[in-house]
Amino acid sequence: MKTSALPLRLALLAAAATALAWFGWLMLRQPAAAAVEDVLVSCASLRQGCTVDGMRIATLSAPSANQPFVVDIVAPSQPVLLFEMADMAMGVARFTPTRRADGHWQAQVGLPVCVSGSSAWLMTIEVGGKRYQLPFTAAARGDAPAP
Repeated sequence: MKTSALPLRLALLAAAATALAWFGWLMLRQPAAAAVEDVLVSCASLRQGCTVDGMRIATLSAPSANQPFVVDIVAPSQPVLLFEMADMAMGVARFTPTRRADGHWQAQVGLPVCVSGSSAWLMTIEVGGKRYQLPFTAAARGDAPAP
């Protein structure tokens, strides 16, 4: 019986090696993921807005963690907005702006209030193969909104 099991084992080993080689070949054929460029944006006041790479970013009111605010963007294609706290991991909030008749992209954003009182946020705008990262401060619960 031992001699009849040897050909079966060799066949299984050959099949496994062939499957592994085929899987490796498929993985090598996959196109490399396009590199996404991260751009750090410095903006003195989101309310007044700022411009980077021909894209304009502004809020229609001061960002606040206790009430929704509108982000207005002028960009060549639809952006995606990601919000996360800058100094602690509380998850990422994703917003997809809608296009207005004037060509602006707008999203109504609601940020949660942090029980620790932190108000440091990072807004990431993904558009045109780039990620624009914009740190900002949102007014916390009971605070007057920052200009």
